[in-house]
Amino acid sequence: MSGIMLRAVRRTRLRRVLIVAALAALGAGPAIAAKFYVDGKLGNLKPSEIVTVSDPKPVQLLFEFQSSGVPNAKATKYAKPIAIASINQRHVFSELSEEAAPGRAVLTISMNNIPEKGAAGKGFKTGLTFGLAPLKVTDSYVAHFELLRGPGSAPIACDVEHALHMTMGKGEDPSIGVLVKNATDGIQMVIDQTMAHGINCLAGKMAAPPAAAGQ
Repeated sequence: MSGIMLRAVRRTRLRRVLIVAALAALGAGPAIAAKFYVDGKLGNLKPSEIVTVSDPKPVQLLFEFQSSGVPNAKATKYAKPIAIASINQRHVFSELSEEAAPGRAVLTISMNNIPEKGAAGKGFKTGLTFGLAPLKVTDSYVAHFELLRGPGSAPIACDVEHALHMTMGKGEDPSIGVLVKNATDGIQMVIDQTMAHGINCLAGKMAAPPAAAGQ
């Protein structure tokens, strides 16, 4: 294991230990239960924003989920089916396949989760004060979409940013975002909205004729 990956694993373990300690100190009372919010800045696509593709083509999909820039195989396995279902709903491509084929376009997506620095310390503080110190932790997500439409063509790219927030020790706050039932629902919504906006962005750029590589 590389030094970078080892440090990332250690940070993740420390964060989990401290947050578990905070939860144990807080107890299970509903007034201080964790709440999860999907950031409201991105949201769902409005009907007027959706770009349609008149002649969808098949594409090879290369999808990877990362944690702080380090490939995360377990998270990729979990997130990929959600991403594929969301992309298929957009009808921008006629078929998604992980197999390469001569002349087939290639869609590469990387989704990087960037946990908030100092999140573990914030959780520990909330635990020590038995919920009197409100906690808000943010997991940021940065997704890069790149489409290569054919040999010799220049790739087109789009970037999308999203976030999932967790709060403890405070009441509901609609200003943070969209309140969801749990973290699982939250990450699924984050992935779906990220895919929708990224693929829609690519669809808009696909309307232009393919540019040759180097132009």
